[in-house]
Amino acid sequence: MTVSAQVPRTTAWATPAFWYLLRSEAASLFGSAVSTIALPAPAVLELHATAGQVAVLAFLGQLPSMLALWAGALSDRCAKRPQLIVSDLAAAATLATVPAADLVGVLTIGQLYAVTLVLGAAKVQHDAAATFNPEDKSNEETMSTAPRPSRPDRPTGLSDRTGRDDEGLLVGTAEPEPKVRTGGCECGDTRYEVIGDPDDPHLCSCRHETRISGGPAVLWVGFRRDSLRWVGPGGEPTWYASWPTLRRGFCPRCGSQLVSVADDSEMIMVTGFSLDDCSGTDPVGHSFREEAVPWMIIDLAPDPHAAQPTATSA
Repeated sequence: MTVSAQVPRTTAWATPAFWYLLRSEAASLFGSAVSTIALPAPAVLELHATAGQVAVLAFLGQLPSMLALWAGALSDRCAKRPQLIVSDLAAAATLATVPAADLVGVLTIGQLYAVTLVLGAAKVQHDAAATFNPEDKSNEETMSTAPRPSRPDRPTGLSDRTGRDDEGLLVGTAEPEPKVRTGGCECGDTRYEVIGDPDDPHLCSCRHETRISGGPAVLWVGFRRDSLRWVGPGGEPTWYASWPTLRRGFCPRCGSQLVSVADDSEMIMVTGFSLDDCSGTDPVGHSFREEAVPWMIIDLAPDPHAAQPTATSA
């Protein structure tokens, strides 16, 4: 029997984006710890707040937690990185108004109430953006299925590779897992992962493609829309509607065109050369070929889905 070699897996510690997140979370937690002291202290020492007023401060700090459900919905629909940055900057700017107001002698308990509410809301949104993304498919199998009991000397899942289960009984061999491809823009800020085999790789020479790319054609490769997720530090791309029902995604930093998707389509098209692995993406068609420049000569690859001619006997 043949056992396939395991593919080396990159740990989070080797990913630069993980270090960015780790440092930002450390700074955010430090700021949150400071704010828990920075608000009650001036209320008592400078404003001589009563016990009831300090209790109101504590209550207002917890009140934004009621918005956690809506914060989670907003977090799932927007890029995570801007939410983390904006929430921390808003909290820092709001907290800075306390010493500024105290220096000029205009600090009031009402201002501390307002600052407490804003800090609480910023923390709720930050925590929602920093949590697990429910669209991440990497743990879907782990969450939806219970692990099979395995013998200590055999790894779980060996039956998928050998055709025998953990007790040595012959079972049907599972199909290989779909291939995961990666791709991204020129600067590396906007990156994606997509699962599956490329579908309908083709060139397009329509007016939109030639103007946007500055070239005679663009290579498009199709994948299932629900298999693509954005994994770069910049989150989702910037979207531009080149047609009422068609959107294109660009890196907001370097301008690379990465994807194109129609509103009613289950497929999403990625630019072929934004893929890190371009194998299997030789174009089998050429849209708007009649509009292509006359000096461009293209030899298309054979379409694997086209009907093959049958041999006839002489």
